[in-house]
Amino acid sequence: MKLKAQLFTSAQNIRTAPHQPKSWFARGKTLLEFGYPELVAGDFEKTLLLVEHGLDASLEPNSELGENVRSPGIQKWIKEYRGVSCYPANVPEEHG
Repeated sequence: MKLKAQLFTSAQNIRTAPHQPKSWFARGKTLLEFGYPELVAGDFEKTLLLVEHGLDASLEPNSELGENVRSPGIQKWIKEYRGVSCYPANVPEEHG
């Protein structure tokens, strides 16, 4: 798929469902390929915020976002993309 088509699709997905971390992450990856690191940072930050908020059941235990993030599908997705990084391979990941 061409980069412009990927960008269009992920932007459309964000407009349709702005609380889906996968859409923000997909757009960030595409923007990285285009060479816009400042835009990538924003999309990846949004991805992290959505995932962290969704995982924190104390905020809204029955929220749709929380259910989406805690679902087995998103857990698999997080594990698959955990290794994707904009940083050099020799920079260790922080574990909190």
